[in-house]
Amino acid sequence: MLSSYVATHYDRIVQAATTIAPGHGRDLAHEVILQLYDQKEEKVHGLIERGEMHYWIVRILISNYRSKTSRYHYKWRRDAERVRAASNEVLKWSLEDSYYQNRETLLCFVEDCLAELPWFDAAVFSIYWEEGHSLNTLSEATGISRHTLYKSIRTTREYIQEKHTSQEVQGAG
Repeated sequence: MLSSYVATHYDRIVQAATTIAPGHGRDLAHEVILQLYDQKEEKVHGLIERGEMHYWIVRILISNYRSKTSRYHYKWRRDAERVRAASNEVLKWSLEDSYYQNRETLLCFVEDCLAELPWFDAAVFSIYWEEGHSLNTLSEATGISRHTLYKSIRTTREYIQEKHTSQEVQGAG
């Protein structure tokens, strides 16, 4: 029953999604359609019979678009944020040759610092920053408690900052 509903109302679903998320309407619509198939068949059947399915779909579209924890956000919007951040980095590199050289120097410095730290702390810190994780997503991905990850990342960050500060003081003196 859901398949026939989606087939006959597909254009209407996409139009609603495009109104809610201009430029990303099809992506949002398809994500919500996938979520519809995860729902209990009785619930979907009742919504279709009562003529409430379109309103329910619109509510799910809005919720997915606004939520920072929805599948749509993690699959589409978060990737767009990463692309924007990367494009800003590329722009900086192209505008300032010294920026790229300083960045490379800093990356080498961080790698050297990580080599001096215990394996666990270095690995957690690397994955956290390189993969763009939050503490929650890293905890979910690794199965390691959020508290343990926080403690490790904080210790590593403080070590790198202290070493960098002491290196700047020695270089200035």
